[in-house]
Amino acid sequence: MAGNSILVWDSIQNHACRRLALGLTDLLENRHLYQSFDMADARQEWAASAHQKERSRNKPSMLLGGGHLAPTKSADQFEGDYTRYVDNLWTFHLETEGAVLQADLQDHPGCPVPALNLRCSHCKAGRTFIPLAVHPCGHGWYKGKPQQSWSFEYHCPTCKNCLHFFLTREGNRLRLCGRFPAKEVEVPDEFPELLSKYISEAKIATQAGKHLAGVLYLRVGIEQFWRSLPEVMLQCPHEKPTGEQLGDAYNKTLPAEMKAAAVPTLKSIYERLSNAIHGADESAGPCDDGYKDVLKHFKARHLYANEIEDRRAKLSAPPESGES
Repeated sequence: MAGNSILVWDSIQNHACRRLALGLTDLLENRHLYQSFDMADARQEWAASAHQKERSRNKPSMLLGGGHLAPTKSADQFEGDYTRYVDNLWTFHLETEGAVLQADLQDHPGCPVPALNLRCSHCKAGRTFIPLAVHPCGHGWYKGKPQQSWSFEYHCPTCKNCLHFFLTREGNRLRLCGRFPAKEVEVPDEFPELLSKYISEAKIATQAGKHLAGVLYLRVGIEQFWRSLPEVMLQCPHEKPTGEQLGDAYNKTLPAEMKAAAVPTLKSIYERLSNAIHGADESAGPCDDGYKDVLKHFKARHLYANEIEDRRAKLSAPPESGES
């Protein structure tokens, strides 16, 4: 029985370290501030697999007369084993020169710090960032659950630019709470430069869980884009037009071919975003849907670029002599 317990513990150790390393990599490569990774899914995954394996091992053999074996542990019992393991303090270790990680994981679950595939903000190229150091910043217990924090330091192997992360742990959840320099958000080329900065801020806000702020950035970006177009301002009857008036004026500048293609209009998107703001809608839907429709609109602008330019020239041209 003791041997079986050691095998179970080793299996949990290997699985937990692997899943924690994968979760850490995803957090640092793909996520934004205040997003997190939860080990609860890993616990359920391992417990279901371990339970199925034990049931298979303990299936009575007809060749041996179908003898009865000891009852198998339930999936809930396996989950309990996993929980007792990961409820310990976690440690992270640097692996150097291919050395095998040897940690006292029975007391402190340990995990190797992974290299990261990131775009360097200094030399502007995709690089494999190398971990330089990991520093435990503190630990404690709250309502029986462990709380910890760490700082991670990486550098670009080409230009040696450093990248710093700060992470916290609350129970089974590992959260990204700080990053310097801040992550750059790439915006599709279809967006004009003026709008791109607002789109970037909207994406950062919504990926950090601040969906209402993302809606505001997106709506402000649309309005500022309208105001940047001389042909739109020429169509407005007032010196300080409202968003609705700007939307109507902008629609007049679009060619008939684009309107016939049933492309999402910026005015309809603007109105939906305004409704979300006035209704204090903090769900992800308004910003995510708005972003997708704005992107569709600007892809259509690229497709009908010649027609839009012809329409702009016509609207911007001075009236011919004799016209009222």
